[in-house]
Amino acid sequence: MNDLQFKEYSSYVKKLLQKNGYKNSQEKENPDLIIFVGYGIGEPEQSQYTYSMPIFGTTPTGVYTINATSTHNGGTTQLNGTLTQQRALAVTGYSTHTNTRTNYTRHLELYAVNLSEYQLTGEVLPVWQSTVVSRGNNGDLRYVFPYLVAALDGFVGIDSGTSVDVTVRQDSLVKRYVQGLESIMPSD
Repeated sequence: MNDLQFKEYSSYVKKLLQKNGYKNSQEKENPDLIIFVGYGIGEPEQSQYTYSMPIFGTTPTGVYTINATSTHNGGTTQLNGTLTQQRALAVTGYSTHTNTRTNYTRHLELYAVNLSEYQLTGEVLPVWQSTVVSRGNNGDLRYVFPYLVAALDGFVGIDSGTSVDVTVRQDSLVKRYVQGLESIMPSD
């Protein structure tokens, strides 16, 4: 409970829960639900990908230019000239490149457990569970965590019936919203 990272993360989750209709119980109250928070980041996973890049060069266009001179000498025409094929910049080929990408799998889970049922049976039976999984190249969980929280907004304590793809803008406004500094989640 005294871990600084946990304090920061749990403050975001508390704001998320409040925005979705939940409130903290007072010290002497028995809460209806206890909400457990789990989060983490996986080991880096490297993958390779290949792509092609165009190679530019000059190529013949098929258009010719003729420069000619004509001299008359007693009825004879002598023609001296130059025939030039025009050239233009164009794609002359492709080069193949291979690159390595490092990705991390980040996750946040919220589990709501009925406290009175737990006290009776001793079993942890979730009333609801909300999970968000993200994959990307940023391995800093502290940076990514506000986006994980933002992705859960509107999905806390509900049954979506299926996995849902959520896109969250990656900017400071989303972070400010999760931190409670903005009242409205920014949209695209």
